[in-house]
Amino acid sequence: MSGSRDPAPHLSSVSAWVLAFLVLFVTGCGQSGEEGTFLVGPADSERGELLALSCRVCHTFGAGEEHLLGPNLHGVFGRSPASAPGFEYSAALQEAAFVWTPDRLDAWLAQPDDFLSGNNMMFAGFSSASDRQAVIDYLLQVTATGGQP
Repeated sequence: MSGSRDPAPHLSSVSAWVLAFLVLFVTGCGQSGEEGTFLVGPADSERGELLALSCRVCHTFGAGEEHLLGPNLHGVFGRSPASAPGFEYSAALQEAAFVWTPDRLDAWLAQPDDFLSGNNMMFAGFSSASDRQAVIDYLLQVTATGGQP
């Protein structure tokens, strides 16, 4: 039918950014941390993907993708801070002497400023331990496989 509207909604790039910022706001202002054992399953993976939208505001995950406000995170686990070629890191990250592991990333995502004072990441952190675990589990998949779980 000519002149009819497509009934499927489409997100403009502006709407996608607004959605990502809303996710960032909601997840950054979550409830206090929950401690315990985490089981990774389909629901957790989907939750991790949703929560990782707050990461995607500033980071890309796939091999060869451009840096945004933050560095591309492809291959982040097992590498040193400030090691993604072509990204200008803060002095704090350039001077840091550790390797990114899930435990290190958990501490970073809980409170980036407390983990490494002087970093430039504009993120308050995930207060919920289960949210951090879901994001880390998702990042372990997508940063190792080029952006797709």
